[in-house]
Amino acid sequence: MKFKNLMLLIIISINLMANIKNNKDLLWTSINVSTPKPQGDAHVIIKNGKTLIIDGGEYNQGKKNLISYLKKNKIYTIDEILITHTHFDHYGGIIALLESNLFKIKKLYMNMPTKKQMKKEWWSGKYEDLIYLRKLAKKRDIPIYKIKQGDIFRFDKNTYMKVLYIYDLNNTPIKNITINDMSAVTMIYDYEHKYLLTGDLDKNIGAYLAKNANNLKADILKVPHHGVSTLPPKEFFDKVASKYYIITSPDYFWLDPRWKRSDQIKKYVKEHNITTYITGINGDITVISNKNGFHIKTNPPKITTLIFNIKILESKNRKNTLQIFYSNNQQYSENNSQKYIIDKNSTNKDLYYRVSVYNKEVKFFRIDPLNSKGKVVISNVYIESNGKKRVVNLTKISNKKNLEIISSTKDKIEIKATNNDPILEILNNSAH
Repeated sequence: MKFKNLMLLIIISINLMANIKNNKDLLWTSINVSTPKPQGDAHVIIKNGKTLIIDGGEYNQGKKNLISYLKKNKIYTIDEILITHTHFDHYGGIIALLESNLFKIKKLYMNMPTKKQMKKEWWSGKYEDLIYLRKLAKKRDIPIYKIKQGDIFRFDKNTYMKVLYIYDLNNTPIKNITINDMSAVTMIYDYEHKYLLTGDLDKNIGAYLAKNANNLKADILKVPHHGVSTLPPKEFFDKVASKYYIITSPDYFWLDPRWKRSDQIKKYVKEHNITTYITGINGDITVISNKNGFHIKTNPPKITTLIFNIKILESKNRKNTLQIFYSNNQQYSENNSQKYIIDKNSTNKDLYYRVSVYNKEVKFFRIDPLNSKGKVVISNVYIESNGKKRVVNLTKISNKKNLEIISSTKDKIEIKATNNDPILEILNNSAH
């Protein structure tokens, strides 16, 4: 029986994209709207020709990745959209969807915060965005419904999603509720299987549910708040008791050792041996579910990553621009670069950088270490691609324009910039 079920799931996986709109299995895809950054949630849930979208990532990511996914799979009718809470990395892509005339959208579910709440959490979105979103829906005759606890979104007699919990300023079991804690917590039920989606559930409501809820146990958990700090406590994850996690975050949230905000979930995953999928690493993540079980399919992007340490020894500027370019032919542009500001207070501190390039052929990296005369040490340079990490021999780097080499070994180079445009170029194949 196990072999028969396994063969069935393999056949399902092979034919997943053949007729996705009318698939008789439940397909829940967490769209990768976190590459290269910022974090974001966008989920497309399909069964029997019915489509439900939960969140859309931030505007540009939603416009690029969510819409392209829908077009690729010829999904032009969306039965329902649910915005879990009103942060830009969840509602932005829905604005892009509403602006497009390609899609027929039947219903929109969202709860409004107060203008004061949005102003207080100014970093997370604008109240004016929400007014604009609602105007777009009204213009297109899309009805807007308030999300209520107990709401059911049904696909058929065996499959539905239910809103387990949702709170706001007037309906909350805690004193100080954040917009994250206003997230709709929903459960997908497919036959005997359960999949929990939590938006950006925060530590306070998360702690309350850990103590008081008795319906959180699930086979797969969409981890709250992109797996970063202000997560619910350990007891919440204990109660959910999932063996599979989906985390909607960029790769560096998980892979960069400087990024301490993910330490809580990393520790929990390791201690409990949980299989974890991350959109910024695994790409679009699709759960294929039917009465026989579930299977998880990924579509990882091609990633080339430059990793290195840099230490500023001397600098005349209070702030310095570190810029990393990448190309396939030594023709560099601002569009193919990443910038970092290094404060002078960082002098003599060893700084770690991880620069990931997605779905592009990379043969050359160029590091512009300082935007003025100065002295730096670059060390421990690696290139990761195709799952392999290779060390760069710094005695073999190809171009050292406008740089004075003070000292050089295989793993460390001390350089001095001689004008305002220093360049250190690294050839991908110099790594071994």
